[in-house]
Amino acid sequence: KGGARFLDASERLGRLYNSTAMQYLQAGENAQALELLQSAESVIAEGAGHSSLDALKGLTYNNLGCYFRREGMPMEALKWLRQAHDIELRVGESSSRSSTFLNLCAVYSLLGKHHEALQCANQALKHLKISLQQDPDAPLAAAVPGMEKVDKASMLAIAHHNIAVEQEYLLRHEEAVQSYR
Repeated sequence: KGGARFLDASERLGRLYNSTAMQYLQAGENAQALELLQSAESVIAEGAGHSSLDALKGLTYNNLGCYFRREGMPMEALKWLRQAHDIELRVGESSSRSSTFLNLCAVYSLLGKHHEALQCANQALKHLKISLQQDPDAPLAAAVPGMEKVDKASMLAIAHHNIAVEQEYLLRHEEAVQSYR
């Protein structure tokens, strides 16, 4: 247990669980989504202590945040999304960081914490721009609520839109008009 083949198989299985879970979540099959995300957590636990599964753990936590947001539990969603963010920072995972920030933005906005939501939307935009500069053709690995996978152009549009919406909530109307453009 813990060999390279085991870890590779664990990561592939965990990613499959995550991808399928997000498809179920998108289809409104939330119970099945949660079951698959819990299965992904079990796969990660089997490989406990191996940093090669940390990115998968961050992805799983991000997706659990999406699940709990969909279930109307924003505080629970926030807990999972913060953990995903902490993991991404620790391991230097950048491919899903934009998605995590967009998800955090959505939850903070739901909670009426519009300053925090705006900061997250701006961070998402910053990481998307960095990602585009580094490798314009690389896919973003994580999910955005309501969609299994989203291309960078769509995520850029979502980030700009979220920035404008949060500026409106903060009564920064002139900035919001600029952001919508």
